[in-house]
Amino acid sequence: MAKKIDRKTEELQKQLVDLKEKYKRALADYQNLQNRVEKEREEFLKFATSSLITKFLDILDNLQKAQEHLKDKGLDLLIKDFKEILRQEGVAEIMAVGQRFDPAVHECVGLVKVKDKNLEDKVVEEVRRGYQIQVGDESRVLRFAQVKVGKKEIPPETGKAEKIAHFGKYV
Repeated sequence: MAKKIDRKTEELQKQLVDLKEKYKRALADYQNLQNRVEKEREEFLKFATSSLITKFLDILDNLQKAQEHLKDKGLDLLIKDFKEILRQEGVAEIMAVGQRFDPAVHECVGLVKVKDKNLEDKVVEEVRRGYQIQVGDESRVLRFAQVKVGKKEIPPETGKAEKIAHFGKYV
């Protein structure tokens, strides 16, 4: 009878150890789930605000254009504060001038004939500033930088297309 009790106690101890392990795994899985859901929620909120932030970028553009003409210290402070808020939200300007043209972040709106071979396929002019937002390890373009790219030779059809686009004609 003592052997039966010892075996039963041994089995119960094994079951207890097994249940403790399962409990620890379940608890770890639950904590991982909580962390993942929280991270996904933060990313969702960050990306959900992207469309609102994009609308504010147009306002920032207009403020900067006004500042070019007015040279007002108060307006300069406002622009600085605006940019700081965007930075706190993970928004950063896309580097353009002098960079190699990258269709993932740049939108080519024109070609510029260049003599310097080093400027070939590089951004020589920024027409409209671009922005991206950083969420965790991932970044997303909010607005592509509109740029002009340097080329040694510009195909004749490109010039024609630019003239048509400039005057708003449709062919």
